[in-house]
Amino acid sequence: MKTILLIAFCSVATLPIPVLGQEGDPLRGKITELEQRARAAGDQGRVEESRELTGQLHRLREEMNVREARHRIEEPHKAGKQGEAAQIEHRIEEARGDAERRQHALEAIQHLHLAGLHEPAGRIEQMLRAQDQEQMEQAMREMQEQTQRALRETHEQIAKMTRTIEELREQVGKLRGDGGPRKQ
Repeated sequence: MKTILLIAFCSVATLPIPVLGQEGDPLRGKITELEQRARAAGDQGRVEESRELTGQLHRLREEMNVREARHRIEEPHKAGKQGEAAQIEHRIEEARGDAERRQHALEAIQHLHLAGLHEPAGRIEQMLRAQDQEQMEQAMREMQEQTQRALRETHEQIAKMTRTIEELREQVGKLRGDGGPRKQ
């Protein structure tokens, strides 16, 4: 029974917690409190209480994710990047569907364990772990791509600024009449 609770708790604990909820955020504090209470209830064998707290924790994390999603969509809209905002909205909808499917799979795992069908439950758990690994790798690839794009843009800006500085030096030299900077 503790295994089921641990699996359910771990799966909820691995859901992404967005950056938006900073330390002083009351929602983040509530999530931390619920994590501790659910863990304590599971350790003490209070199965129903632990399950209920885990459900509350899942709902709070979903609320946190929705807040983060709104924030992530608003930024490109404000910057006039409608295409980027649409891409983010699409990925958020996909993630929401993935979260629902994951929750159904976790419930199926619980039911299989309760029915004594540990082998099929283990296979589903392995599938979920593999999916988590794949999603983590995909997120890492996306972060690397974003970093590379930002780095390229920064290099382009530096090159442009360097050209501008050189042009200004040439103009200053021409204005001075000697073709170069004056020494004092």
